[in-house]
Amino acid sequence: LSLRKEQAALLAYKSYAEYSLSSKMAKSPEAVQKMFDELSQAAKPAAAKDLAELNELAAKEGDPTPLAQWDVGFWSERLRESRFEFTDEQLRPYFPLPRVLEG
Repeated sequence: LSLRKEQAALLAYKSYAEYSLSSKMAKSPEAVQKMFDELSQAAKPAAAKDLAELNELAAKEGDPTPLAQWDVGFWSERLRESRFEFTDEQLRPYFPLPRVLEG
């Protein structure tokens, strides 16, 4: 980190973040933060709705709620299975590793 800070200073940037962003679409750390804030605001209601659905399914199946962070993946898979009536295992024959790597 100290070398990155030194590199940015030698190149007349205030921080390594500014140096890194100089060649990218976002031109400043503030622009990146603004984008993250807007994205967070837009995504939060949908994420809350999804989490409520997962908690509801888990409660229906007898699991204690609210869910712990490490339970979300498991219950997301169970919700997907109940909604779309298939599992990842049923898809596996259609995506063998050699064909996936070729693609």
